[in-house]
Amino acid sequence: MSRMSLSRRQTLLGLAGSLGELSMPLTSRAQNAGTPVKLITSWYAQAEFGGFYQALAKGYYAQEGLNVTIEAASPQMNVPQLLAAGRADFITGYDFQLLSAVASGIPLVAVASTFQHDQQGLMTHAGVKDLSQLRDHPILIAASSHATFWPWLKNRFGYREEQARPYSFNL
Repeated sequence: MSRMSLSRRQTLLGLAGSLGELSMPLTSRAQNAGTPVKLITSWYAQAEFGGFYQALAKGYYAQEGLNVTIEAASPQMNVPQLLAAGRADFITGYDFQLLSAVASGIPLVAVASTFQHDQQGLMTHAGVKDLSQLRDHPILIAASSHATFWPWLKNRFGYREEQARPYSFNL
């Protein structure tokens, strides 16, 4: 299959995914019916994955001849690697995961975008009134943020790379 050619299965799952998202292991009611498709989400259960589960619960995948299994990822899972290894047919992920994979020669293709804007936020301890006050403090940064807003923060507020600590999504 070429990069620009999508199968019926990919197109349908991508369209269903654009409705929204949620995440925990579920399998369609028709266990033995339809083409098997496995989706691994990029994180634990949360509202952004609701559309995938709603489509499963309403039987939309089965109506199109798909037997969909949805599995939630955990913080240390490398979901793009699982896709590249054939352990999933589709994943949810982040823009820089796809760009890094393609730059490394891994043949992954984006089929849908479910967000127009990926909001980011910063939380601090009480008493911090301005981002410039964090100049000499450790800052937990997600891996994807190193290519998005972290360079801007360093430039704007004088932060240093030594301040950055890995954010494991565990508050």
